[in-house]
Amino acid sequence: RPARETMELAWPVMLARAGMLIMAMVDAAMIGRVSGAGLAYYGVAMAPFLFFLLTGIGLLIGTVVLVAQAKGEDDPPRCGVIWRLSLIEATLYAAVVTALLMPGPAVLALMGQEPGLAVEAGRVLRALALGLWPMLLFTATSLYLEGLGRPRPGMVVMLSANLVNAVLNALFLFGWWGLPEWGAVGAALATSLTRFAMAAILVGYVLAL
Repeated sequence: RPARETMELAWPVMLARAGMLIMAMVDAAMIGRVSGAGLAYYGVAMAPFLFFLLTGIGLLIGTVVLVAQAKGEDDPPRCGVIWRLSLIEATLYAAVVTALLMPGPAVLALMGQEPGLAVEAGRVLRALALGLWPMLLFTATSLYLEGLGRPRPGMVVMLSANLVNAVLNALFLFGWWGLPEWGAVGAALATSLTRFAMAAILVGYVLAL
């Protein structure tokens, strides 16, 4: 029985984490169909963005432990306090990092990229940076739910978001419905918009509990 209960908690978490990787893989695959140069811009921009995203997730990872402890002690109000504090932490961190990343071309130039590449990849970096805050809000809320033993909502939102992201990629990359073809910048913007939707849905779910 303990093994079954562990697997019931673990498999939604594993699928949700895999969904984060799948989103990046889909972006890369779809950009590559449009432009090899665009794929290069996206890859260069992802390097600093992923560093700060993963650092932010690392700062929030304690949420699941603290919430699980509070739940084990039958202290629901403390669970809510921990979640709200993690949202504040995510917001403050994202505010600082987004401000640092928004001068995209200058950031990449400081990292040693040649001027032309820094300009194009910098535009992608700006679009990605817009999605840092909602991604961290989603992560904090997902970790909160996992601490409560409810990992499935985060999994469902993440997997659904991959479908939404793919559709938005197609709209912005291929110029569907008369939209301009924005290339790698469009794919990055699609991902950021998807992350806003992810955060809104999961936070809304928790507030409705």
